Amino acid sequence: MLMNRRALKRFHMPNSQYPLPMMKKVTMMTTSKGKKNVMMMMTTTKKKTKRNQNIMRKEMKMILKYKRNQKIMTKMTMVKTSTMMTMIKRRSHIAMKKRAMKTRKIYPRQAQLTQHRPRKYVGRLGFPRIV
Repeated sequence: MLMNRRALKRFHMPNSQYPLPMMKKVTMMTTSKGKKNVMMMMTTTKKKTKRNQNIMRKEMKMILKYKRNQKIMTKMTMVKTSTMMTMIKRRSHIAMKKRAMKTRKIYPRQAQLTQHRPRKYVGRLGFPRIV
């Protein structure tokens, strides 16, 4: 398999209703610091149908977004689109789950207040009970 997991982790893709068929070329390259970069390149479409043009536009937007975010560089390799899409989708799904876990408050308000001290020493009004 061409793309390793770490590279895919950094590569988030919005879940589209259909996999973008034109995004066939994926590049992997190592930067000077040893980090892996992932990049998608457009391949031109055969027909200039409305749908294809829309897809192209979508791809351009995405590529620009990644370029801004991750300073992605060149060097070409091919990957089968469908497998890549599933991999990316799975990754992004896990990432979204993690993000949700982070933002969700684990403790209810009351528990948060008394969290840092054992409950048995707390009196009715929140003052320490004399033991």
